[in-house]
Amino acid sequence: MALSAYNLIHETTKMSLFRYGKNVFLFFAKCIDFSGNTMRSWLMICSFSLAMTTNFWVLPVASSVNQEHDIIQLDETIVTGSKTEQALQNSATLVQVITKDEIENLGAENLGQVLENYAGLVVRRDGHGDGVQIQGLDSEYVLVLTDGQPQIGRIAGKLDLARIGVENIQRVEVVKGAASALFGSQAMGGVINVITRSKNTPLQFRLKNNIRPNNVMNNRGSIQFQKELLNGSVSIDHNQAKPFDLNPEDKSTTIDGYRNLNFSSQFGYRLNEKTDLSLSGEYLKQQQNGLSNADGNNWYKRTGELDNYGLRMSHSYYFRPTSRLISKFYHTKYQDISRTIYQPENILRATNTTVQNLTKGEFLFETDFSPQHQLIFGFESGIEKLTSQRIQGNKKTIHNSSGFSQFQWQVLPKTTILFGVRLDYHSEFGQHFTPKLSTLWNLGPSLQVRASWGQGFRAPNFQNLYLDFTNPTAGYQVLGNPNLDPEYSNSWNLNMTWRESKNIYRFQSQVYRNDLTNLIEAEVIGKSAAGGSQYQYKNIASAFTTGIDTSFSIQVFEWLNFQFGHAFLRAKNKETGLDLLGRSQHNVRLQIGYQFRPLQIEVDLQARHANRWGLYDDGDYTLEEEEYAPGYWIWQLRSRKKVGQSWQINSGIDNLFNFTLPQFYTFTGRAFYLGLSLIR
Repeated sequence: MALSAYNLIHETTKMSLFRYGKNVFLFFAKCIDFSGNTMRSWLMICSFSLAMTTNFWVLPVASSVNQEHDIIQLDETIVTGSKTEQALQNSATLVQVITKDEIENLGAENLGQVLENYAGLVVRRDGHGDGVQIQGLDSEYVLVLTDGQPQIGRIAGKLDLARIGVENIQRVEVVKGAASALFGSQAMGGVINVITRSKNTPLQFRLKNNIRPNNVMNNRGSIQFQKELLNGSVSIDHNQAKPFDLNPEDKSTTIDGYRNLNFSSQFGYRLNEKTDLSLSGEYLKQQQNGLSNADGNNWYKRTGELDNYGLRMSHSYYFRPTSRLISKFYHTKYQDISRTIYQPENILRATNTTVQNLTKGEFLFETDFSPQHQLIFGFESGIEKLTSQRIQGNKKTIHNSSGFSQFQWQVLPKTTILFGVRLDYHSEFGQHFTPKLSTLWNLGPSLQVRASWGQGFRAPNFQNLYLDFTNPTAGYQVLGNPNLDPEYSNSWNLNMTWRESKNIYRFQSQVYRNDLTNLIEAEVIGKSAAGGSQYQYKNIASAFTTGIDTSFSIQVFEWLNFQFGHAFLRAKNKETGLDLLGRSQHNVRLQIGYQFRPLQIEVDLQARHANRWGLYDDGDYTLEEEEYAPGYWIWQLRSRKKVGQSWQINSGIDNLFNFTLPQFYTFTGRAFYLGLSLIR
């Protein structure tokens, strides 16, 4: 089994960790690039060092890359389908599980880089960060959780997934389609729940570093422990990069520079055989900087300072082994200070301070009347406050309280039914009732079929209602609309999962349709005082998204395997027939794997594709050719070579054909990498 693996891009330094007997070693590879800017030839001088650390290390890593994307692991334990632990094979709610081994094999640094490798999860990158789109519904319709608690700090409706590192992730659970009956207003499009690593070893350390040109640096360290009734973990992440520009002919930077420090901790204590306590918290501090074009020879300097902290406390009491009461308290604060300075005169053109607070309490009771009957019900209440110069009145407060219940019944040995309801009371929009019905059929050991219907509900957020923002560098203006109505949806999903008993063939397909009422979109209403377009949020009377997410893998021969994922989407305004903006009709994931056993070599060719998508509409409700963003193909080549019984060499090329299109995408060009693994 490979106990450690890392990718070493030719301009990167990383540190690997592995165990030999009772001892643990840290392996460094530091590479210096002498290639210049041409990227046609490159030379690496590598220096290696070896260090010994504690013999308590436990770091299980897969011995070879096996990216079986979108394929359900039936023996997984999940929590997102019901807010409590249950086996995936028994869940009437379809939950996609991305394991830590898959994440490590991808070489991703953050959650956005992980999700973009899976069909049906579309990651869009822009100046507001990495946002995910599910079933044609944008980031503002997707609830992002960490261990079941919501993340805040959305900009333009987008929660930046690049803020969530992968070092401490045990798995990622994804629910596609309306989950409002269990998780409330923000889950109209789906849920992404990041489950952090469990603390079940006496002592464990983790260290990692990554260095690239342009002063890009990622450093991470963590310690986890368990001693009798107490367990805990502490981790620190530091990341930095200079601004990056793909077009040196102007002063504008393609990607802003940043420097951040992220501290997180978790502690758990078993008070007695019936009572568990936990406390966790995190703090993120980040600074950003970039440039934008202005008139003539002038330019704008943009700076930002971000502070985000969160505190979670929970108490769990078992009345009996199959019944318990869980109480949770959560508070988080997000602060963002931004400045725009006109250069070279050094004149402050705009400044804004945004402060968002969320305080939330929750009580949840779960019980199993029998192995065939499970019931959960609970109550939660929260208060959210926002202060910003970019909203009308500068300060707003929203209260939301809700009660929810979910009952799962195994009617027959192969048939399970789930019914869920939720009643929300929103301070701005009153009461709303949200139901859900799901069924699961186990049609033999290899085939599972799930069907679900549910309603979605989303109350307009602060930005939709009260925003008044003018971008001084681009000149456009975005206005909120206090007269907006809540958004509603009817969501239908049908899923089939089939895996051949010997795992030679694997297939999964999910058909869905979301009928949307009062969908909120920003539409052009005129010209701003700064000379750009003026937008305002409006309710579209009705719209729909429908499509099919499909994944398939096959071991063609002992030495050849093939994996394919495809997401087809149609998304339209029912009134005008216009395609909804920002949505590709086709997204493709492809991998071909080759094994040459005599020399113990494995090679993978991987690709991601998205076809063109509507970028903007000039107000005539017709998308002309120039109003589309072009599609793309991104290719990667990876290889692994075993050397003896213990070592493995990893190498390859990212962005094989050097695709760049900075006016639409942030792809930064071709990159070579080289890595080593110790196999035992």
